[in-house]
Amino acid sequence: MPVFYTPIRDVKSLSLLDEVSRVAGELEEGSMAGVITADPLSTALLKYSSMAKAQASGIPVYYLDVMNGLSPSLLERFGGDPSSVLMARVYSFRELLEGVEMVSDGSFVFVSSFPLLKGADSDGMLELRRLVDLKALFLVLLTENTTLNELDLMGEVRKSFLLPEMFEQLLVLRTGSYRGHYRLRFTVLRTYAERLEGLGEHDVPIDSTVALLMGRSSQDRGKGGGKGR
Repeated sequence: MPVFYTPIRDVKSLSLLDEVSRVAGELEEGSMAGVITADPLSTALLKYSSMAKAQASGIPVYYLDVMNGLSPSLLERFGGDPSSVLMARVYSFRELLEGVEMVSDGSFVFVSSFPLLKGADSDGMLELRRLVDLKALFLVLLTENTTLNELDLMGEVRKSFLLPEMFEQLLVLRTGSYRGHYRLRFTVLRTYAERLEGLGEHDVPIDSTVALLMGRSSQDRGKGGGKGR
């Protein structure tokens, strides 16, 4: 493929999850984010928040997964429209590449259960990168890892995504709760140069976002006496 030079220009950006994007910056078009989640709650928050925000910005949304991991009702709670999300089952890395080739330019593409796809290698990852650039996509690759090695997060990222150097953003998300109140602890391992101050560990309250996910009002949340976990 011939090389083309283009001038630097301003690009569109998208908040994946407000609590994270305020620190790490929004994902820009033509960019890839590799995200590891350590529990089902952080997975759901990222998935439904990012898809709903893409739709609110008029960006077409595509969801690719090995299984049926998308809940229409949860997407609606974030203000999203399930009927306009295009979903595909993929079982190999080659099928993922074929699926990404088919999406509209400028779309948001969320790939869940990424490590389960067979056949991923360095050459394939570079081809995926080329498609993201060519089609100006917002791409999120998600790994769900409940046995995360906190002492070697970059090793976990490399194991999941093979070539972490080609991602604009690398994030690790975990949630915890105590007496009905929730917090999000996240690590920014890589992000844009203008947001380097966001690198490292962060811990923020997420009661309102969790209440949205669970379909509860703030009054209901205040009555909670949930157990820590």
